[in-house]
Amino acid sequence: MKEKRIEFLLRIHQPSTGGDYSFELWREQKQRYDTCFVPDSPALKVCYDCWQHHYLKLYGGTELRPMPTVGGWPIVPSGDEYNDVEMAEEVLSNAFLQWLGRNNSRQLERVIEEALREVQWNGGARINGIVTTGVDIYICCDSPFLRQLPWEALAKRLNPGNAPLGTVQVIRTIEGKPHSPRPVQNQVRKPRILSLLTYDPEL
Repeated sequence: MKEKRIEFLLRIHQPSTGGDYSFELWREQKQRYDTCFVPDSPALKVCYDCWQHHYLKLYGGTELRPMPTVGGWPIVPSGDEYNDVEMAEEVLSNAFLQWLGRNNSRQLERVIEEALREVQWNGGARINGIVTTGVDIYICCDSPFLRQLPWEALAKRLNPGNAPLGTVQVIRTIEGKPHSPRPVQNQVRKPRILSLLTYDPEL
């Protein structure tokens, strides 16, 4: 018996002049779904800067972002650095998922949710002796900032509660042809969701 995983490629692009991000979803290197557009979000950048500030502060970063003089951070420091990192990451993950859900980008998530019906744990049928065991989402974007956002939170949201851990996975890739996603070797890191145990200077 052979196993396979359904592959999606999510291409995200922002014009050099700025403006909305375009989201384009491909399945199995051949089927393209409608492109949707999501506005840029300064608030999301503030949440990321807040998380990065507390993370580097906890793990000895030498280039801390200064506290903003206007508006403040989205969290109030508690005095417990571990707790501050966890709170900042939760705020960032929630802000990120809300940003992804803006406009009609949720329709792309529904395409992936529909594909999960084909996975074996959910009663999906074997076809020619091949069992579908999960879904891989390749994130291909030309923005270093977007690549650093917690895409694992999206995988967690899409992963059904009764499915094995890892049924839905995200894999960051470099910009390339839509049919040839290539993993970003220097971007492979541990999951970001509240489980950061060592200092990573690239974050």
